[in-house]
Amino acid sequence: MAYVIGDFSFDTEEEAKEAQREVQAISYIMKQINTEDPQAVLAAYQQMVKKNLFHTKLGIGFLEDMRKQLLALPEISDADVPEIPQIAAKQENEKRILIKEDEAKHAEEDKKIKKKTESKIKKNQWLMTVDHWFFLSLSLLLKLVQSINSFR
Repeated sequence: MAYVIGDFSFDTEEEAKEAQREVQAISYIMKQINTEDPQAVLAAYQQMVKKNLFHTKLGIGFLEDMRKQLLALPEISDADVPEIPQIAAKQENEKRILIKEDEAKHAEEDKKIKKKTESKIKKNQWLMTVDHWFFLSLSLLLKLVQSINSFR
């Protein structure tokens, strides 16, 4: 059963309750700050990120929107608008997954190349063995012919 709060859907009742508490916190914070003052909004944003105030996708979505709006303001320096730790951690995790997938892909390709190379080596060894026996047989045959010719 899905629990819906605003535009967000939650799998468990606990997540939904946490999101509801975050909605109340967002409402309280927005009433406390002067949204017309970019520096006040920035200070509130910095505190929310520093205190790791939000954990649900609703609260983190709110922080993402707030961060985008702050970054769009010319009077706010990008360096003053910290990344949201949960999003940075998620992106880092996604990078690790991509790296592992890439490593696995390369390992599989390396395995195929190694298998082909080993197959070629075995084939070449077999051909060398056949060539060796062919030339040995030819050599023995020539010696036999020479021996026969020397008896005549």
